[in-house]
Amino acid sequence: MPSLYQSITNMNDFPSVTIIILNWNASEYLTNCLTALQYVDYPNFIVQVVDNNSTDDSLELLSTQFPHIPVICNEENLGFSAGNNVALRQLETDIAVLLNPDVVVSPTWLHELVAPMQKDRKIGVAGCKLYYPGGLVLQHAGGYVMGSQAWSNHYGLNERDNGQYDILRDVDYVIGAAMAIRKEVLTEVGLFDEGFFLYYEDTDFCFRVRKQGYRVVYVPESTAVHIESVTTDKKSLAFLTYINTGRWRFLLKQFTVEMLLNKSMVVERAWLKKADFTHLTAVLRAYRAALHQWSLITVANEDMDDEQRTQIKEELLSLREAALIQISSREPEEEALSPLMIMGRLQERPFTSDLPVLGKFIVRFREMWNSVSAKWYVQPLIAQQDQLNRQIINRLHQLDNDFIDMDGEQSDIIYDIAKLTAQFMQTNDLLRSINDRLIELENHATN
Repeated sequence: MPSLYQSITNMNDFPSVTIIILNWNASEYLTNCLTALQYVDYPNFIVQVVDNNSTDDSLELLSTQFPHIPVICNEENLGFSAGNNVALRQLETDIAVLLNPDVVVSPTWLHELVAPMQKDRKIGVAGCKLYYPGGLVLQHAGGYVMGSQAWSNHYGLNERDNGQYDILRDVDYVIGAAMAIRKEVLTEVGLFDEGFFLYYEDTDFCFRVRKQGYRVVYVPESTAVHIESVTTDKKSLAFLTYINTGRWRFLLKQFTVEMLLNKSMVVERAWLKKADFTHLTAVLRAYRAALHQWSLITVANEDMDDEQRTQIKEELLSLREAALIQISSREPEEEALSPLMIMGRLQERPFTSDLPVLGKFIVRFREMWNSVSAKWYVQPLIAQQDQLNRQIINRLHQLDNDFIDMDGEQSDIIYDIAKLTAQFMQTNDLLRSINDRLIELENHATN
């Protein structure tokens, strides 16, 4: 079957395209990405790199290997939305294509992606078929949003490609890793919401495009390989924080008041009871971010009046309290521990000695002495200190959340933090003095 772009015979029928590559410390991928673009057979495109203040050798690589490609250098890492918006504000071509630096496209990728947009002016956004490395297993054949909690997913994810997603169709969204956007859509709908730092910004944008009456389509003939998701740790606290923060910003912008109150909040509360410590910590941060940005988020939801906004805010505060309760009853996974929590754990250290002959006897003596002194006296103190440390850390987390609702009580909170910190330090000093005294006794006994 001939491809769509083969039906376009006049060179003037090819819309002009700017391929925008947002880079942040992706030098290991840039060469393959940009080299593949050199073999793209589309006759009317340019490439623009936006660098989000990379600290690797990305800029040096670009200047030496691809000096003809213009680079916009941001002074900080602006995230996906704001980073791409820098280039989108300067767009002069008919179509913008966002492309991640870890995507390697096929030679006909751009032809096939643009052709449906040229044939149907109501197609505002188009996305391609993305594979995992190897080109056999699908990563993306269009995206959809699931249920009242707005979890996002991809058609075809982790499925072997047997042609089951080979029909062009409308979808909820396509991912920003390889997304074509018509210029007039940007004029009518606006740029990406910069309140999203990473994840759900493409979903939000596509929902806004569809509300404006444009189509968002998946184009199966346009293919590429996407590497990033292979290396992303989807169980990490950082990933889950970004996902849930984006998810709740999206919920509060795009879901109706009735859906939020009668379904989303109810299902979320039940989900909290089953979530592990890492998920709970991540979603707690997401609730906090939503409350911090409350007015900016809810103003975008035209379905809400002031009374409903207040009601939803109260429900979100209640969810935050429910998450805190669940966190207090869970044992944290190691990867979810904050540096403060790791420091707050007191652990026994193995005894060692540098003496070549007598060293093993000294170590043995220390272990025997430890069994008498530490296990009978010091260990109960360590247990008490561990309990105190956890209480202090939990209180500090609660105080951090209290800043959201603070109403002229800053001085009391600051005093509370100072008092807890002083208590923390005094107890640590006491343990340190006990330890020093035990060392003196040990040295005396050894001598």
